[in-house]
Amino acid sequence: MVLRDGKKARDDTERKTTADELVKEFASLHELFGDFPDGSASSEQRTAERHWDKRWQEQLRPTRAAVQRVRDALPREFVLTGLEYVGDSRVLDNATQGEHWRREYLLRNMVEYLESCVYAWRRGEARLPEPTAAFRRLKGAWELTQELAAEDAQALEEWQAQERQRRSEERRRSEEE
Repeated sequence: MVLRDGKKARDDTERKTTADELVKEFASLHELFGDFPDGSASSEQRTAERHWDKRWQEQLRPTRAAVQRVRDALPREFVLTGLEYVGDSRVLDNATQGEHWRREYLLRNMVEYLESCVYAWRRGEARLPEPTAAFRRLKGAWELTQELAAEDAQALEEWQAQERQRRSEERRRSEEE
């Protein structure tokens, strides 16, 4: 019994330490929203957006690394999946359909939702919070992005096969002449 209590105490301490580290990483993501570009169409604005996106990607790296320390597979994989959604600009573009304000809104809400998942895990709750509208929208956009990428890959493969066939026929005709 004492051995089991000692293991539980170590596990609880590890869970608290890991969760505290994750909360700090999420706070760093939240700090970036203070500098979120306003969405005007100027070239300076596009440069500001690229700079912000670069900083966002740079901050996602240590956040992902911190999530890797979560021993429990379900919350770890769930939060990593959420971070994958917010880390892919194609997914964000599909989710926002070109409306700039939606990007910040979705990112903010997703970070808050992932934080709530970490807190639920830290408390030892049996289930993670239900996915929010932001999570569901980004998941749908991710699935769409995957479908489009698969279609693009298929189209490229078909084009390459046609090109190989065309070149083969050209070689055959030139050899016949």
